[in-house]
Amino acid sequence: MAHHADAEQYDMILGTWPAPAGFVSQQLRTEFWYPVCAPAQFQLLTGAEAAELLDYPLYSSETGEDWQLWCQHQQLRSPAALQLRYVNLALLATKAVSCGSGFALSNDFIAGPAVAAGQLIALRQFSYQLPWGQYQLHYKADSVQATAVEQFIQWLTEQLQPQVVPNPA
Repeated sequence: MAHHADAEQYDMILGTWPAPAGFVSQQLRTEFWYPVCAPAQFQLLTGAEAAELLDYPLYSSETGEDWQLWCQHQQLRSPAALQLRYVNLALLATKAVSCGSGFALSNDFIAGPAVAAGQLIALRQFSYQLPWGQYQLHYKADSVQATAVEQFIQWLTEQLQPQVVPNPA
């Protein structure tokens, strides 16, 4: 949540950050994060090894921590000099690689439509769960609109059921 926002002004907050005081959280769905790239970048890969991605620019919205955790999950030693490019949001990292070279860590929620359209290639074989990358709906524990909140959560959860989008053939 933006540091300047006052949580008390809201009945519900959607995001990946911890719940503010006085709010209850419900995870909306489980997200798996995986590298994505443009089709032209994918053609440059010579093998199916995760380590090869480290030879290219890596776009990070987490000051590189997302890629460090990815390396750990892939059981790779992170090189001392990763080619990291920093952006504010995972969405921006995903958009950046769709226009050029390099890789970003993304998920079906963010990259799914671009993968389905053939604008991005998803390397799901290298997926992992980013500890802070799970979308939560935070709502006031003592909301006077408790019934409406429950109905909204049920509807939103149904709408957000993961739909794995295959890479186009």
